[in-house]
Amino acid sequence: MKVAYMVWFERLDLESLAPFALANANSNKLIWLDSADNEHRLGRYSYVCLDPVRTFETWDAASMRAVMRRVAKSGSRTHNAVPPPLFSGGLVGVLNYEACKSILWKQIDRPADPSAVCYFGLYDTIIALDHCENAAWIMSRGFSENRLEPDKSRAMRKISQVLRHLEDCRAGSFQPSRLDWTLDVSKRDFVASVQQLQTLIEEGDLFQANLSQNLSALVPAACTPLSLYLAARRSNPAPFSAFAQIDDRAIISTSPERLIHADADGTVEARPIKGTIKRACDEQADAALQKALLESEKDRAENTMIVDLLRNDLSRVCEAASVEVNELCALESYAGLHQLTSSITAKLSADKDMFDLLEALVPGGSITGAPKTRSVEVIEALEQGPRGMFCGTLGYIGFDGASDFNILIRTIEVEGQKARLTVGAGITHLSEPVAEYEETLLKAERLVECSLNEEARDLSHQ
Repeated sequence: MKVAYMVWFERLDLESLAPFALANANSNKLIWLDSADNEHRLGRYSYVCLDPVRTFETWDAASMRAVMRRVAKSGSRTHNAVPPPLFSGGLVGVLNYEACKSILWKQIDRPADPSAVCYFGLYDTIIALDHCENAAWIMSRGFSENRLEPDKSRAMRKISQVLRHLEDCRAGSFQPSRLDWTLDVSKRDFVASVQQLQTLIEEGDLFQANLSQNLSALVPAACTPLSLYLAARRSNPAPFSAFAQIDDRAIISTSPERLIHADADGTVEARPIKGTIKRACDEQADAALQKALLESEKDRAENTMIVDLLRNDLSRVCEAASVEVNELCALESYAGLHQLTSSITAKLSADKDMFDLLEALVPGGSITGAPKTRSVEVIEALEQGPRGMFCGTLGYIGFDGASDFNILIRTIEVEGQKARLTVGAGITHLSEPVAEYEETLLKAERLVECSLNEEARDLSHQ
C-alpha cells in the first residue's frame, strides 16, 4: 500500500473493469467511465467510480467549487507521485440536455427547464485501468460523508471491501436481451421538420440546427441496464462510453464525442463531430465512402460552422490568443460509420476554472447548431418534448482540476422498464431531408442491433 497526495492505492491484475461493474451492478450511483474502444488514440483510461460520499442534485457551481477547494487543500501535505491514471477522485456526474439548456438560459435571464436533471457525486474510491500499459489500480482517500479528510484506515477498509465484493461476485454473468424498438415519429413528419428548418435557414434565422427523433422500447424484467450496456459496448465500442446507475435512471452511452477535456494546468481541448457516412465491408467501397465524406461540401460546412461557434464559446473563458484549431474535418472511423472531427485547443484564463468552462460550452454546439441560442429555441419548438440525457454531458472534475466530459450521443436512457434512444442529424440549407432521416437510423443501427419491430420498419419506409 502506498500513499500519494493522500491517496492510498493497490496495484491490480486485470484487463477489464467489467467484473467490477458486474460486482457492483446493484449499487446505486455506480458510474463507469469506459473507454470501450481502447484501440482509439483517445481511449486510454477507464474508471469505475463507487459509493459517493456526497451528492449534488442541482447545478450549484459555487457549492461544488467550495467542496473541491477544501479537499484539494487537505490533500496538499505530501508530494509523492500519484498512480499514472489521470483521474484519482473528484466530482463525477451528468447534466441532461435540459439542465445544459437551463445553464444557457440563465445567462440570458430565462427560467430553467423543469425537465432538467443534474447529478454529481463526490467519489473518493476509484478503480482505474490504463489500457495502453495493461495496468490497473484501486484507490481511495478514505473520506466519509461528514469528514472530507484523508484517512488511511478508512481508505484501506474501503479498498478491502471492494476487493472482497469482487471475489464474491467474480462468477457473475449477464444475459443480453434484444429490445423491440419503435420509432416515435414517422418518416413523413421528420422530413417535414427538416423542411421547416431549411425554410428558417433560407430566411436567415439561423445557419444550422441539430434535429432529433426518438426510438422507444420496453425492457424485459429479466434484462438489467448493465446487461444492455455490456451488449452495446461490444456492438458499438467508442472512446467516451459510459454507464451510470443513478436512482431509478440508467444511462447507457457509447459516445465517440468529447465535449471538453482540461489538464490540471488549464490546457483545454474540444472535439466536435459533424459529418457522418456509413462504413462498407469491402475495402475499396469503404475507401470511396471515406473520400465522399472528406469531399462533402455540406458536411465540411457543417463542421466548420461548429468549430467557429466553439472558438467563440472558448474565448469567453480562455485566453483569446490561445484559441487554436489543431485539426479541421479529420476523418475518424468507428463501428458502422465514419465521421468528421475537429480539434480546438486553448488555455483557460487564470481567473477561470472547469466550472466556468463547462458553463461556457453547454449545451454542446455540435448537437444544437449555430447560432446556439436561436438553434436551441428552434429545436425546442420542432421536437416538442424534452431530449433527456441525449445531448447532455457526462464526465468528471478531478481534485487537481483535470476534467473530461463527453457529449451523450449514441445513448440509451432507461427509467423503470422504459428505454429511449434518441438520434439526430445536423440540418443545413444543403441537407437532403430523406438523407438526414436515414442518417439518424444509421446512428441508431449498432445500438438497436437490427431489432426494430415491424411497425418501426414500416415507418422507416413511408
